[in-house]
Amino acid sequence: MKEQDMFLNAVCEIEFQEPEGCGPTWLLGLCKQLERTLGRTEGAIRNGPRPIDLDILYYLTPKGKHVVMSSDELSVPHKAMAERSFVLLPLMDLGPDTRHPVLNRSTADMVELLVQGTEGVVDIDAVLTFPYSDPTSRMMATGSCTLLMGVLNHTPDSFSDGGIDRDLSEAVARGVAMLEHGADIVDIGGQSTRPGAKCVGLEEELARVVPVVVGLRECCPSAFISVDTSSAEVARQCLQAGASMLNDVTAGVCDPGILKVAAEHQVPIVLMHSRGTPETMADLQDYNDLLPQVVKELRARVEAALEAGIYSWNIVLDPGIGFAKNMDQNMELLRQLPKLKQQLAPYPVLLGTSRKRFIGTITHVERPEERLMVTVASCVAGVAAGIDLLRVHDVQQMKQATLMADAIYR
Repeated sequence: MKEQDMFLNAVCEIEFQEPEGCGPTWLLGLCKQLERTLGRTEGAIRNGPRPIDLDILYYLTPKGKHVVMSSDELSVPHKAMAERSFVLLPLMDLGPDTRHPVLNRSTADMVELLVQGTEGVVDIDAVLTFPYSDPTSRMMATGSCTLLMGVLNHTPDSFSDGGIDRDLSEAVARGVAMLEHGADIVDIGGQSTRPGAKCVGLEEELARVVPVVVGLRECCPSAFISVDTSSAEVARQCLQAGASMLNDVTAGVCDPGILKVAAEHQVPIVLMHSRGTPETMADLQDYNDLLPQVVKELRARVEAALEAGIYSWNIVLDPGIGFAKNMDQNMELLRQLPKLKQQLAPYPVLLGTSRKRFIGTITHVERPEERLMVTVASCVAGVAAGIDLLRVHDVQQMKQATLMADAIYR
């Protein structure tokens, strides 16, 4: 049955002590009992809407040996799993190298074989999960529509809007306005990352950002609030103050502790490609082959994040337009966005071109606040390439543009 409401699909690995002499059939009985407890009834439409559906994919002995069995009631491994993208794609999170004991193929191999064809492939949106301790404890799907992250810089020296909202009440009001105009996330920053910007220090960054997080959370209890920081301590205090996610332009290179903070709080984190610091990145633009190097360096940061304990489904990647890249390199990345998106799969990708200097140089628009139309053009290119999130200053206008672009390209 194809016409039904959206549902959450997930794969989990469970360790348990089975009673002596029991096996997969015993586990199936427990699953059916749980389904009944949660409201599933017998006689429902096959493959139709139901409150919960539990399947056993693999069953391993305490020594790690796969159990293979088939009966009228149960088949292990699940006989249809290799045909279902909505099973294989979440299974990739647990282990792309796990081998099917009958087919002798890894999960990654089965996914590759499946996507080569067209039949039976079901589109599945990646989901950012927010912790249950957070007022926003819910999920945000990426893929079906373009998400907007509104830029809220509480700084005196950001390249585009530094000093606009130096007053706390004004900063909070602008964050509220972004949400009302259609921002899915508000990204609050207290440290400018423009080329040449100097570090303001921990205490100053905290003084700039934490009150805005608190104020916006009080006004908008269900808002998704991101903090743009490379400091583990700023990240920790902001999450404790009510932030929902993190956005690190150094992807944990500047302060590796921020990865542990994200893991401990189980929040999404944006890992952006860059090199050096804002003071030094203009001198680090030497690439032998731009796209492969950006992908390779981002993949290395993903590995660091996973090792720190961050869930793979809470990782968002950003190619870092304007960071350690000159104008020609920025344009090359924009032209290759479809390939970039493909090579960074399965992670959602964020694009940040809003008001940046290189688009002003190309279009001869000197003032950053006047670069709306050129920002729209670059962002629509992102939508067409399948980019999941756009980080923008002009939320109201960009919401209109992305609604139309989504209607064309999604």
